[in-house]
Amino acid sequence: MTDLNATILALQIDQGAKFIGVQFHRECGEFDREGPIDRQLSQDGWSEKTYTYKVEPSVFERLKIGSLVVVRARGHLQVTRVAELDVDIDFGNTSLVRLLRWVVADVSANMLRVTALETAEVKAKKQITNARLHKESMELLQAANLEESTIHLLDLEPAEEA
Repeated sequence: MTDLNATILALQIDQGAKFIGVQFHRECGEFDREGPIDRQLSQDGWSEKTYTYKVEPSVFERLKIGSLVVVRARGHLQVTRVAELDVDIDFGNTSLVRLLRWVVADVSANMLRVTALETAEVKAKKQITNARLHKESMELLQAANLEESTIHLLDLEPAEEA
């Protein structure tokens, strides 16, 4: 009799499921009572070992090496880094097939949106600050009974040499 997990996995592959290898960062141990998932770390703090996860086709299309994704690990969610794309699965490794979990979200794709929102926020703050300064300037001019044209802040013409 065929292993039910392997059968389901084969059906998922037929429906387009892909597999990636991810690395955990050293920071994950600070939030995990059981300690770090992998104690072998590279210089940049990412695990040297990769862990295989299933990915929906629509999410897989946007991924590249180095993308950040959210995965379930030890009962909670963690951000990991994509180390390998399109990983081959060994159907004979029943413990791997049984333990495969899905990628929950592609963080990198959402970071582009967040960056755009942050840029728009900075632009809005500048516009509001400029509008407030302009309003205050106009109120000062009105209080002093002056016209804008009577105040020259800079002489933009270079002085002619004699």
